[in-house]
Amino acid sequence: MMFEPGLTKGMLEVFVSPSHHSHCSMDDQSTKGIDVQNAYLNGIGDFSVWEFSGNPVYFCCYDYFAANDPTSVHIVLFSLEEPYEIQLNQVTFWLSFLKSLVPVEEHIAFGGRLKTPLHVALVATHADIVNLPRSAGGEFQYDKDTSLLKEIRNRFGNDVHILDRLFILDAGASGSKDMKILRNHLQELRSQIISTCPPMTHLCEKIISTLPSWRKMNGPNQLMSLQQFVYDVQDQLNPLASEDEIRHIALQLHSIGEVSSILITWII
Repeated sequence: MMFEPGLTKGMLEVFVSPSHHSHCSMDDQSTKGIDVQNAYLNGIGDFSVWEFSGNPVYFCCYDYFAANDPTSVHIVLFSLEEPYEIQLNQVTFWLSFLKSLVPVEEHIAFGGRLKTPLHVALVATHADIVNLPRSAGGEFQYDKDTSLLKEIRNRFGNDVHILDRLFILDAGASGSKDMKILRNHLQELRSQIISTCPPMTHLCEKIISTLPSWRKMNGPNQLMSLQQFVYDVQDQLNPLASEDEIRHIALQLHSIGEVSSILITWII
């Protein structure tokens, strides 16, 4: 999941293919609500990418779609064009939102840490526009990266797992060294997460293959209750499947972008 700082276009296009839209207005380029795509990210692998707009108009609906999902990597974007205090406020806002997704009954480990914290990467954009200097190795250098990371870790270190570096990018340079470093970290995280995930069940695979025909039958109305989804699975695919098992599969389908599960009550 990617959380944007404002009325900007996020990172997905840069990962998938380089493009520039200088002829478009800022509002034309900005993400509308939540952009969900299943995409192959160059040099990393397959991802279900959920891009959350930074436009406050959409904030009221985000908690219906974002989930406390340990198989997700959350990328929080902020612009270096903003003053440091605003950068800090933007990151704090999104991390507070992620923290709110964790249920109260979540198990707490020693020191108040969560046993399965959400993975978070902090990404600073527009490094080229503010003319940040580069190191001898060609990477952007930001003089406030250490203080920002320290401040954020002090506030949220027990609630989310924040990668130990700040990624500083020119978001229009998909082949840059800075982008490659971010890709490498995402690839490592992806491998770690996949290694801990149980294999997909036969029923889950069967549901995925059946979803296109169900969508076609439902026509323009793609909304159904979870109870109806459970009934359809039991009636058409496996009458022995329990409701708890199907609910768990619905969460898996939500994680991989096949469906949107709203408050675990409605399926889109």
